[in-house]
Amino acid sequence: SVARSGRVTPMMFEHELLEQARSDRKRVVLPEGGEERVLRATDVLLRRDVCDLTLLGDVDAIRKKAADLGIDLAETQIIDPHTSELRQAFAERYAQLRAHRGVTVELAYDVVADV
Repeated sequence: SVARSGRVTPMMFEHELLEQARSDRKRVVLPEGGEERVLRATDVLLRRDVCDLTLLGDVDAIRKKAADLGIDLAETQIIDPHTSELRQAFAERYAQLRAHRGVTVELAYDVVADV
């Protein structure tokens, strides 16, 4: 029998974290979807099959940048908050959640598009 240490290596920690994420799959929404760093993180998360992803930003610009980087976004939802029919619903929910800080629906409408 092999003796095991109680120490957790960085690789063991990462493996356990990824397994937990896969077992309780969530949707992660990433703003600034056209940024290279965000697209590279998206690629890693998709390849590791960790979560469902939504990128926020200009749909055409995101798809072009991803193609230039060789990143497949077929399994990724992309929402442009400026043109989405969900913008009003997002703003209302955001205003509800931030009402204690004085956020109005009008302010929230602008905030949810600022990605």
